Amino acid sequence: MIRWMDIEKKARGLNIQNPNRYSKTDLIHTIQRAEGNTECFGSVKDNCPHINCSWRRDCLK
Repeated sequence: MIRWMDIEKKARGLNIQNPNRYSKTDLIHTIQRAEGNTECFGSVKDNCPHINCSWRRDCLK
C-alpha cells in the first residue's frame, strides 16, 4: 500500500502545491498528469497496460 507521505513527497518533487488539499486519488491523478501520463488511477479493473506505473499495485487492488 502506498503511504500518504510517499505520495506527498512525489507531488512536492513535481512542484504540486498544497498536496494535503487533495484526496489520495485526486493527488495521484494530478501527479500522473504532471508526469505526462494518463489519469487512470483507480479506473482500470483488469489488464492495465501501464506496467511501469508507480501506482499499479494499489490501483489494481
